Amino acid sequence: MGEGTSRIEEETQDPDRLIEKVADTRARLDTLVAELDQRRHVLVAAKRKFKEEPLYGLLSGALVLGVVSGLVAMGVQRQRRSQLLSNRARKRFVRLVHKAFG
Repeated sequence: MGEGTSRIEEETQDPDRLIEKVADTRARLDTLVAELDQRRHVLVAAKRKFKEEPLYGLLSGALVLGVVSGLVAMGVQRQRRSQLLSNRARKRFVRLVHKAFG
């Protein structure tokens, strides 16, 4: 045995310090649990809304599809424009070199 390190500290800690650490940890956990509970309530409400009104689901799906399609189209357009500009620059450079040395 004796491999690795132990998470238990060798030195004895002050009980008051341990109580303070426990209180701090509980306070942080309370905050995290409250946030998770709030997110769960929002998710359940949204799920209920989509079940009650299917139109919201369709509109949300259409919105997401539109945004993704727009981003893809913008990326393709940017790539084409970049290729076009680089081709123009390459042609100009070739012409310049040809005039200078040709």
